[in-house]
Amino acid sequence: MKNIRIASISPGLLNIREHHYAHRTHFKIVDVRYGEIAWNDHDGNLLFADARRTV
Repeated sequence: MKNIRIASISPGLLNIREHHYAHRTHFKIVDVRYGEIAWNDHDGNLLFADARRTV
């Protein structure tokens, strides 16, 4: 990734009174803005790149 900026960080907590969330702890949600990104899948030999154009 190029030209990375963190847009926001938000805390989160699931309802631990519900049985299927009882073993979970708190987590963070991080929003990231970027100018350019490249994804590379080695198993499928795929490469994808995306760039955000700014005016």
